Amino acid sequence: MVGPTPGIGNWDLIGQTLSNRYVVESELGAGGMATVYAAMDQTLGRQVVIKIPHAELLRQPGFRERFIEEVRSLIALVHPHILPIQDYGEFEGVPFAVVAYFSGGDLRAKINEEGGYLKLEELDQWVPQIASALDFMHSKSVVHRDIKPDNILFDEQGNVLLSDFGIATVMQDMESDETQVGQLTQVGSFVGTTAYAPPEAIRRELSGAYDQYSLGVTIYVGLSGEMPFRASTPEETLVLKASQEPRPINEVLPDLPAEVSRVMMKSIAQKAEDRFESCSEFARALSRAIAPDSPLKTNYTIAAGIAFVAALAVGVGVYMLKPAEEIPVVIVPAEPPGTVFEAGSTPEEISAAMKLCQLHVATCDVRDYESEILRAVRVADLAPDKTEVTNEQFLAFITETHYVTEAELAGFSYKDGFLKRAGWSWSSVDGEGARPELDLPVVHVSQKDAQTYCEWTGARLPTEVEWEFMARGIDRRTFPWGNDWEPGLANSKLGGLGGTAPVGSFANGATPEGLHDLAGNVMEWTSSRTNAGKAVLKGGAWNTENPAHVRSAIRFDEAPDFSSDDAGFRCVREL
Repeated sequence: MVGPTPGIGNWDLIGQTLSNRYVVESELGAGGMATVYAAMDQTLGRQVVIKIPHAELLRQPGFRERFIEEVRSLIALVHPHILPIQDYGEFEGVPFAVVAYFSGGDLRAKINEEGGYLKLEELDQWVPQIASALDFMHSKSVVHRDIKPDNILFDEQGNVLLSDFGIATVMQDMESDETQVGQLTQVGSFVGTTAYAPPEAIRRELSGAYDQYSLGVTIYVGLSGEMPFRASTPEETLVLKASQEPRPINEVLPDLPAEVSRVMMKSIAQKAEDRFESCSEFARALSRAIAPDSPLKTNYTIAAGIAFVAALAVGVGVYMLKPAEEIPVVIVPAEPPGTVFEAGSTPEEISAAMKLCQLHVATCDVRDYESEILRAVRVADLAPDKTEVTNEQFLAFITETHYVTEAELAGFSYKDGFLKRAGWSWSSVDGEGARPELDLPVVHVSQKDAQTYCEWTGARLPTEVEWEFMARGIDRRTFPWGNDWEPGLANSKLGGLGGTAPVGSFANGATPEGLHDLAGNVMEWTSSRTNAGKAVLKGGAWNTENPAHVRSAIRFDEAPDFSSDDAGFRCVREL
């Protein structure tokens, strides 16, 4: 017997427990196809999002079965920028899907935070990612049909994810079934949001150009604050789209570069065949129009070329030459054009982390691991430093550039007072003629200090996901050396030296690719930031007492200007 349907008025999900696991806390809102709820996953102790199809859809014969079937298939369909479905089930006959909760909010919230308008230069940060996700799904013969700011989500690191593919796919399957089309038409269902839908939506003509149009409208609205068409009702909007060309965006934004305006209007052309061949082609054209002569892109290409030539010259060991020093790095292999890597932790991996913690530490909290959100991200071929940057290397940088670190400017670094024994430098407190130990990893450096050094060498800091990929490999090892904790393989509080060790001292704890000290010794800066603006560190340190906190998936965050005696870094180069 099927229970009351959501939206009928006598059925309230708030306070209910779904699948003996998810406690529904509040309703977040309703989109074009589903009602969305915030819930607490009692098993993992973290917040999730529950999505339940609207009542109109649930009334359609066969919808429940198709919904569950499609959710099952989408769980196995992985793309770095598509919101993954974590679980599914039924409650009193009503199907639901479980997805991750992202505190970074959606694009609509981002637009509101920035005063109601997107900055032109920010588009290149997320439009190519969404375009890639759309083209991927189009290659699988799936059209999203509801691209809009609400369905473009951001995680804490600013990565973008596209949501709500599942229900759109079910609707597409049902419309392709001739036995269902009449029923869908009878209830007057329209899949999507009319303001963002293309002219062909009224004829239900589906192609990749459909989603491209919606993406173009999303950007149009974000930049200008206005819609391409002015209408008083959804029906009038569709009629206008079918009979008129959209209002040129440069009429709304006279100062918008002419080429940007041309690209934007091509993406929302009235005829599908007049748009770009793909969403990625639209994204590339938009990127070129925004910054046609970007020096950053030019320098990036040159740096990547140098690294590639060096890799060809020496095979597995790459040596990037810099005045007065050689920086050893090792290649992490990946299949061109990069590898899709699943970062973060599965529920089973988090449970294992809790058990490991409970074996060694008196107090354990599952919330320590709630930021390890499972997500698939494409990573480039990388040439990372084989070891953490040493005092000797950083001292060469200071000597040549006369750079002043943030700790020196502040006169203080955490855990070591006023820079006594500050890694690469020395203090009168240490005695006349004292010198640093050159083979120790450099510490007392901030995220900015680390990035500045890496740029001096022609490299950069790794992102959080890139760092995790270096440590775990494509087989997703729990620790750099494997899946089992062995205290003697990492310089941590359990089996370590009670302070930093010369880089490479724990050789048996290196990755199979030959990268050292990715667990313990010092935490390592990445280039990533949380949604709150904090900088992300990885890997644990010499003073870490919880072995679950030296796992490769663990993340720590600090203020970007933070420095300490247990925080260092290494650099990477893209091939």
